[in-house]
Order: sequence, then C-alpha cells, then structure tokens
Amino acid sequence: DPRGTEAHVVSRLVESASAAIMPKGRLGFFYDMLSISQKPFMRTQRNRNRKEQAEFSSALASMPFLYLFSDAVLHLNDMGPSASLPGEGDFCQAELHELQNAELSEHESGPCIVGFHEVPPISGKLSYFDHILRVGSVEVQSIEDVRAAMARGLSEFPEDNFVVVKRAPFGRRNDIFPGKRGWIFLERFCSMVK
Repeated sequence: DPRGTEAHVVSRLVESASAAIMPKGRLGFFYDMLSISQKPFMRTQRNRNRKEQAEFSSALASMPFLYLFSDAVLHLNDMGPSASLPGEGDFCQAELHELQNAELSEHESGPCIVGFHEVPPISGKLSYFDHILRVGSVEVQSIEDVRAAMARGLSEFPEDNFVVVKRAPFGRRNDIFPGKRGWIFLERFCSMVK
C-alpha cells in the first residue's frame, strides 16, 4: 500500500474484528513492513544502524511466534495491485558524480541502486531502486559496465558525465499473487497449526 490508499480499509477491518471479538485483553495489530524497521527506500533515509539491524533480526526471529500465539490472525489475501505507482517507469538524467555515492546490485533487469554510502544531498536526483540504463552514451548491463563507463566518462569524455536511470520508487514489483508467495504460505500454515 505505498500510497496509503488501502489504509482506511485495513483500519475499518481491524475495528470490525475488535467489535466482533470483543477482546478481554489487549488487541494487537501487526502491519507487515510498517511494524518492522525496513531498509531505506527514500532518498533522505539512511541505512539501518547496528541497533536497528539487531531489532530487525530479532523481529524476524519472532515472526513464527506472532502467528502461533495470537488468538486470531487475519490474512488479507490481496488488496489489489496498484496499476500504476507515482513515478514508476519514469526516466531521469543525473550528473555522473552522484553515482559515485551509490551502492549497486545486480538484478535481472541490470544494475540497480540499492543504497548510498552517505545520505545523498537534497539536490541530488538519484534514488533507491533506480535501474541504471546508460552512463553517458554507453548502455550498461552490469555493474562492471557501469564502472567502466564511469571511469571513461569522468576522465576521457566530460560530455558523457551523466547517467540515465529508470525509476522504481517502491522497489522491484513483485508480480507473484500474495497467496502464492512462500513466506505468506508459511504464515498461514503457522496460524492453522496452532
């Protein structure tokens, strides 16, 4: 729910469940992704520090117990994939020096920005999950291609001191229907076994 369009539906479902169950104890609400510290996904966010990483690891280790020891678990199968997300698929051109601060990873679609060594300046254009298409006039398919093109552009060809990226502001889209995803099957299995 990257745009928050489904939050009111979830809120209404929780209120309905609470009214129907009338819990004598506390009613807890766990909203995956929002309830656990995530990796940065916006330009102004920094990477998790050691304490946050330890909390994240602890939360992951506790996940089976969340489903095993809860009195009731509500799984929403699918709230409907967003047809289009703001900025997804847009192309952007940035100055090549911005790419020097980026941490890259290989994906099926090619090299992708997965982090920054330092929080990028507000004036910068590159962001998390941007897929790198070209460095200057050179199309790139791998991190090695990016590094070679950067070295060439920074030294020999100043006119190639730019990078072209394709936006994926909420990360790579998962096209697998939620009910078919392995970890969701495990969560449902844990809920049923108890």
